[in-house]
Amino acid sequence: MNFISNFNVKKYIVSFLLAFLITLLILSVSSIIFSFFPPSKWVLNLFSDYAYLLSGFIASFLCARASSRRGFITGALASFFYIGILVLLGFLIFNSNIFTLRLTKVFGLSVLCGGIGGILGINSK
Repeated sequence: MNFISNFNVKKYIVSFLLAFLITLLILSVSSIIFSFFPPSKWVLNLFSDYAYLLSGFIASFLCARASSRRGFITGALASFFYIGILVLLGFLIFNSNIFTLRLTKVFGLSVLCGGIGGILGINSK
């Protein structure tokens, strides 16, 4: 019951929005760079994977800073929901195949990076 009473939804939504804006900025700058220097498909896939991992890390770091404890669990769940929202938005906007081996790998690594971001977020207070 103590966890529910200390749960502040506003802090988590602000953390998600800030992480989304940072991700949008990173992807915008990279798309400008990639328009002048066209990379191969492998480089684009690798870059998008790292963008997912970095955005999950940032979201979990910010959510864990807003939380008071349970850094790994808070970070992993925040990353899970954040990447889930991004994948769902991508599916709705681009109507792409949602279940692939690459997506499963990125999801798992993102949750792991989210856990690490959560631990660092709790300890950086």
